[in-house]
Amino acid sequence: MSDMKGRFSLPLSRPRGGWALAIQVTIAVLTTLGLSTWQVSRGFEKSELRNVYVDRLATAPIELKEFVEGDSYYKKMELVGRFDQQRSFIVAYKRHLGVPGFWVITPFETEIGTFLVNRGWIAMDRTWFHTPVVETPLEQLKLLGVVWPNVPQRSTVGYDGDTWPKRVNRQNVAKMAEITSAFGEEVRLLPESEAVLTPIHLTFEQGASTHWSYALQWLVIGAIIVLGYWYFALRRPDEDS
Repeated sequence: MSDMKGRFSLPLSRPRGGWALAIQVTIAVLTTLGLSTWQVSRGFEKSELRNVYVDRLATAPIELKEFVEGDSYYKKMELVGRFDQQRSFIVAYKRHLGVPGFWVITPFETEIGTFLVNRGWIAMDRTWFHTPVVETPLEQLKLLGVVWPNVPQRSTVGYDGDTWPKRVNRQNVAKMAEITSAFGEEVRLLPESEAVLTPIHLTFEQGASTHWSYALQWLVIGAIIVLGYWYFALRRPDEDS
């Protein structure tokens, strides 16, 4: 009877260093591999997005009737209409060539709806907490800008209240659109456009290479964990025996 019991039992041998260490190392390695894989996929996404960015900026501007909300990012666009004289957002903590200042975003009313137009940068006047005075053109204008993709922001500091212009700490395009009933995308004016202040650099913030480097870093960390486990838990007992 004991022979049959021994025949069907498959005892697991205790790994060197103990089960706790082996499980921790396994989880750590799987985590680093997962993070590395995620960074690689993000790199491919950013590479594809950069190709869209380059191709679309090189094309001729689209007209208002060609605008598709959520699918026109990085396209140049001509807008004809008027600025909302009563409402503007002054976004703090923006720098231009190292100089502190603000971005000015004003609703622009057109025949198909309202756009959030980023007129550009202005220098700080005295302190961050002093809202600068910016003149808004009254007449009908023809603007030329680039539709910029919306980067989600959670901060809503400065968006509450009825005072205009609103000095806000972070650019929350979704919140701006909600308040002004505008499209949920920003249009950044080009240097040659009417009503532009100091133009914002239209740069692609983060390329695929950044994600490739992050992926490599996670792989290196995983390799270090494996080598450390081999050296301290697997190799040493053999040397001592």
